[in-house]
Amino acid sequence: MVGDVDAPSPTAPWTEQYRPAHLAAVAGQETLKSFLQRIITTGPDSAPHMILHGPPGTGKTTLALAFAADLYPAAPTAASTMYLNASDERTIETVRERICEFLRTSWIGVRRKIVIFDEVETMTEPAQLTLRALMDAPMVPGTPLPIFLFLCNTLSRIVPLIRSRALALFCGHLTSSQIRDLLTTIQTAEGRTTPLPTPLACLINRGDMRAFIQRAQQGEDPNIWLPWLQRLLNAPATPAGTEAVWEDGLERVPAWILLRHVLVFATAMGLPAVIGQPTWAAWLRATVSSHRAATAATLAAAWNPVAAKLTTPAT
Repeated sequence: MVGDVDAPSPTAPWTEQYRPAHLAAVAGQETLKSFLQRIITTGPDSAPHMILHGPPGTGKTTLALAFAADLYPAAPTAASTMYLNASDERTIETVRERICEFLRTSWIGVRRKIVIFDEVETMTEPAQLTLRALMDAPMVPGTPLPIFLFLCNTLSRIVPLIRSRALALFCGHLTSSQIRDLLTTIQTAEGRTTPLPTPLACLINRGDMRAFIQRAQQGEDPNIWLPWLQRLLNAPATPAGTEAVWEDGLERVPAWILLRHVLVFATAMGLPAVIGQPTWAAWLRATVSSHRAATAATLAAAWNPVAAKLTTPAT
């Protein structure tokens, strides 16, 4: 997410200071960048509406803004692109009015304006269905249909009538090397040194580049879960031995997040092969069935058979 950007305010968050202004500067997402670049090359007239979906911090907003900037490089951003965040908008009527006002203006060279709609999955189903009408016909007579770019984390939360009218493009995780390279570039520019995330920390945090940049700006260690996971791995297979570890984890995050961290960690370390599939499958069944009402005691009881199989700590 680091690239050639305009001079930012020194007090701005690093996620904004170092947001790339152009597609060529965006790290990762090579397939998506190539597709968007083809639209830029051929022109916007036949461009489809699009849904960029994927986990947080994988560059969806950055890709959308960079695409808009590259499509109309000679036009001011305010003349070619409107950015809306569904969580900030009060009603769909307000959204319609803002979009109509935006489309009534024109700028030389801007043939189809771009409307970027972030966090669209947070809208109610009736509000999403209202958006469908905006995609089918021009809202302002005599103006071309804008290009809608919907951004969301979970594609399944977008109603089918919108999904069927837009091309869904998945934004996957950045690799650990890409994350570490970007953080190193930022640290060099800032003249600061903070710990870099390990490959395992990148997996646990699902490649969330935004979260890693925020932690770096705040001087936080990105590997905060690794000591807790090592404690769990080394704890004796007794209720007293593991329950305190689980209790500490539950004080930091909800059970479902904690279990996801353990699942990613265990899989990355090859623990299913070490303990055997029957024991591993039993743990998975126990956690799936009880995670909504999990306590430190129930989590420890489910984990202890796994701990008993671990004769030596993983490194």
